[in-house]
Amino acid sequence: MGQIVHTIVDKYSANAEEISQIKDRMETIGEDNGTSSNIAIKELKADMLDLKCRSMSDNLVFSGLAFQREESCKLKIQNFLLNELDIPYKVNLGSVHRFGKPGLNGACPIVAKFIHRDELEDVLKNTFKLKGKQFGISEQFPIEIERKRKELYPVMKKAKKEGKKVKLGYELIYKNRNKIGKRRSGGLAVAYKNHLKDNIEYIKTESKFVLWCKISEVINRLDDILLGIIYIPPEYTSYSSIDAINEIEMELFELSHKFSKCLLVGDFNARTGSEDDFIFVPDSESHVVDIENIQINAVCNLDQYDFSRKRNSRDKNKNRFGNQLLEFCKGNNFFIMNGRTLGDIDGKFTCRNSSVVDYCLCSAELIQNFTDFKVHDFSSLYSDVHSPIEISLKQTDQEVSTKCSDDTRTNEQKINNWTNEKSYKFLECLNLTEIENINSEIDATTVVTQETVDMIISKIGKVLINSAGNTFGFKVSAGKKSEHRKNKPWFDHDCKTARSKFRKMKRNKNKSPFHRALVSDAEKRYKNTMNKAHKKYRSDFRRKMDDLKQKDAKEFWRLLNENKSTAQPKIDFDKLVSYFKELNSDLRDDTEEQQIESTISHEEIVLNDELNSRITKHEILKALKNLKNNKACAEDKLINEYLKTSAHVLIDIYVKIFNLVFDSGKIPKQWVQGMIKPVYKNKGDKRNPKNYRPITIVSCFGKVFTAVLNERLKRFSEQTSLLKENQNGFREKYSTIDCAFLLNSLIEVLQH
Repeated sequence: MGQIVHTIVDKYSANAEEISQIKDRMETIGEDNGTSSNIAIKELKADMLDLKCRSMSDNLVFSGLAFQREESCKLKIQNFLLNELDIPYKVNLGSVHRFGKPGLNGACPIVAKFIHRDELEDVLKNTFKLKGKQFGISEQFPIEIERKRKELYPVMKKAKKEGKKVKLGYELIYKNRNKIGKRRSGGLAVAYKNHLKDNIEYIKTESKFVLWCKISEVINRLDDILLGIIYIPPEYTSYSSIDAINEIEMELFELSHKFSKCLLVGDFNARTGSEDDFIFVPDSESHVVDIENIQINAVCNLDQYDFSRKRNSRDKNKNRFGNQLLEFCKGNNFFIMNGRTLGDIDGKFTCRNSSVVDYCLCSAELIQNFTDFKVHDFSSLYSDVHSPIEISLKQTDQEVSTKCSDDTRTNEQKINNWTNEKSYKFLECLNLTEIENINSEIDATTVVTQETVDMIISKIGKVLINSAGNTFGFKVSAGKKSEHRKNKPWFDHDCKTARSKFRKMKRNKNKSPFHRALVSDAEKRYKNTMNKAHKKYRSDFRRKMDDLKQKDAKEFWRLLNENKSTAQPKIDFDKLVSYFKELNSDLRDDTEEQQIESTISHEEIVLNDELNSRITKHEILKALKNLKNNKACAEDKLINEYLKTSAHVLIDIYVKIFNLVFDSGKIPKQWVQGMIKPVYKNKGDKRNPKNYRPITIVSCFGKVFTAVLNERLKRFSEQTSLLKENQNGFREKYSTIDCAFLLNSLIEVLQH
């Protein structure tokens, strides 16, 4: 024991000597009035305050103890602890002495240095027994910190006099981990402001390495967020655990069915260098890489939200826990945010200014909310060796999808999908006042111009879009979803459990032959579980498809094409544009047009009442009825469901605007514009524009108008025998099978 005491005294003396040396350096620098010296003085003051805090971290100040000649301060404190605080054991103390100014009883306070931190904590826990007595116990702080604390004392006393309950203003969730180490570890804690107490919920689990909390409606109003506070004891210590990350992973797996967004923060005691925490396989190489059982990170989420794929770090070393942490990220779709943000662009050290062991891990789904990560300068007020870290998240109220692309596009609002159950609400949300205004505007139109027609069509579209937005709500669309590889549809819960156990065993493969045998058994069970699940899925799918083939052809084909890749290969945009522009330029056949003109005179077309009569309600309603649901919309965002559902409310406007367009010949620009989607023909060079089929998506509203005209032209062509009898394609009550039958019959006649 004597040796321990001497060691403590020596350390204290060394700290005092170092403080004295710093003061001497400050006096020397003070002679120089330059800017650099001022900066140096500030740094030295900070260093000195840090050393003071360290030297006083295990000190307690005892006041009110009477002074006696030739007293032993150490013995006096030990007797005081036994008699007044009922501490049942002998406390181990280092240096004990009186200091400072005399108190009310004429005696100076006594400062005592505790050798064991847990004994100091026991003393502080029992200070309530001194209530009403002349004695006092407090922790020792440097004078600079004491001044700040004294500024708050009057505020606290005033609040107490007013009958207010004085506390920090924070709620605390605490998970005790004293049993892990020989000395008090401090435990895991989450502190949050009082007004958030209804939004933070503690999730009780068995692991001693993580504290789980649910955060509701604070960061994202649509999804709850899972927060994990981590502490993993250092590697190669007596209380270290090689399975710490495995335990965290297993609990995360159990909670993952409730939470898609997760944040893990804390001291992992893992050194990862600057190695990638994701697996990325380009589409061009995916067919040659066996990635059946590998989780591919949604690395495109980093690109979408302007985070660097390359992670910087000043710490270039790795350890065993670091390898496990990287494997955890790759297997669970997490990203290490250290060294990826503007606040930590070079990956600052987080421990002892020599290593990075404190991390923030963000799930791929939460990247959209992440804004910044910072490592602050070390302060002994917060930790003995660790630097504080700061994480910034932004609040989102809407669902965001991500796109993996080399180009950057701005997000646009998109209305949620149509559902028939809300069609009545869609009608209720129609702005009847605006509809009446549009109706009056059409009636008042005397001179029809292109601008007038475009404006009226735009107003009708806005009425329908606003109603749909109020009914179904909006979501943010940023293009295609991220192209990370998902589990196969047959990969069920049993498969995930078997995979997790196999991975856990695999990490210990090199320990011994016994562990290698365990890995082999786990691998066999994993494979058998997958085979069983795959076989069951195929059997159920085959039975389901047989049933759908007869009952629901649309669902049959949807399921059949569900897993087919729709990704478009990269091709030069300008080449595609040039090719599509020239595609139809040489297809006009003037000979055929001359034949039609010779068949029927111009006067007959002009004077035909059926072709030139006003468009009626009946024609429009028939065209609307024939529209199919679930079809794509053009740039005007109007889908067939909007037009069909609103028909009986807007039919008068439809009749008036169709006749306005028909009589004036002013076609709305929205109706003649289309979006061209190039579809690969599955043959030839993917870089050749000729191997793409252009599919043009035009306005659904415009298609109603053209459907009315098409119906008139069909009737007119039949009545005037404009079409030849051998024209069997695209005609009602005709079929190309008739041509095939006729050709086959002629061949048989000639043969016989």
